[in-house]
Amino acid sequence: MERLARDNRRMPRLVVELIAHRADDGRIIVDRVLNLSVTGAMLLTQHPIARGRFFTVRLGDVEPRVELGCEVVWAKASTRWPGTEAGVKFKGITEASAAQLELLMTKLLASKQGRRSSMRFNVTLPAIWRSAGASTMYPIELIDLSLGGAMISGDTVPEYGDRGLLSLDLGEGVIAASANVVWRDIHRVPNASGLSFDPGPEVSEFVAKIVRAQLLERGEATVKEELASLFDGLDAEKTERVKLLVPPKK
Repeated sequence: MERLARDNRRMPRLVVELIAHRADDGRIIVDRVLNLSVTGAMLLTQHPIARGRFFTVRLGDVEPRVELGCEVVWAKASTRWPGTEAGVKFKGITEASAAQLELLMTKLLASKQGRRSSMRFNVTLPAIWRSAGASTMYPIELIDLSLGGAMISGDTVPEYGDRGLLSLDLGEGVIAASANVVWRDIHRVPNASGLSFDPGPEVSEFVAKIVRAQLLERGEATVKEELASLFDGLDAEKTERVKLLVPPKK
């Protein structure tokens, strides 16, 4: 069980607010999806669910709706919400359903999640941070990412109000994005900082490359175009929020 959990964590997962309709034993059960990847999902349910169970699930209430076969690989009582959390593995994915799933995940990246302007997905990627005007580069870890920003952690993280460059190498050369530091928490172990990306097509391309490398299997151009179009509506709101959160450095 522990080995399986560690293996699952290697696959980056999109943290979502999504409904799943589960067809199980002749009934339609409505569950909540907590996170999602191209290979599986975590469900929160108020109904019986057990390891080894097979069923069909339909993800989402609007297009694109995706219907997939699932196998429950673990289930346990949730410590965060009433109900049971269950990890499911997608079974028998066709080329058509894989394309629908990837499109759903791409669209979810631009959906609002609570007070966030867009959803995020959890990753574990080595990266570099360099503050503007500084020669020192800090090795950090990229923890989560969205169209609007990211969380990084490390022994040394940038100060609130800093501006700089987040860069990482996905194996095809270094990619980078400009960002402002909008919070810093030195009580975490390791320390962490929250970044707010500059709005614009460069950031959507930066995010698209990470999405392609970590979550999706389609060509970069297709993903980049979809993310760019979804990002357009966030630009004005994002610019104003950056002005409010991060005062200009003197």
